[in-house]
Amino acid sequence: MNKPNKVFFAVGIIGLLWNAMGSFQFIHQVLNTETFRNQYTNEQLQLLDNAPFWVIIAFGFAVFFGLFGCLALLLKKSIAYPLFLLSLLGIICQMFYNWVLVDSFAIYDASAFIMTSIILIFALFLAFYSKLCIKKQWIC
Repeated sequence: MNKPNKVFFAVGIIGLLWNAMGSFQFIHQVLNTETFRNQYTNEQLQLLDNAPFWVIIAFGFAVFFGLFGCLALLLKKSIAYPLFLLSLLGIICQMFYNWVLVDSFAIYDASAFIMTSIILIFALFLAFYSKLCIKKQWIC
């Protein structure tokens, strides 16, 4: 196995923190905490409260498989790649619901579109980066 560079660890740590924040958001949403509810308008909360169960499961997949993928990456385990793919699948399911099945753009402002786009781009990056790490034999 080759020794990874400093960027490898920076990517892993940033990804871990990113997915940890998403995991905390998921937990607050599932527990329906006051902190969670205070972030949204009544109209936004109604959309979130009416989301089907599979969308909530997809959110959990996205954040927890992303979190475990980053842990695996930092531990130099190649299972990071399939974990990132599962996380990406969760994100795509969520986005399909929010962008196609419901008119979430009518309820959220443009920043929500920008944020969800960043989430998708970062998830794609982590999947491709972990594949590159396997190719470079930084993880096995």
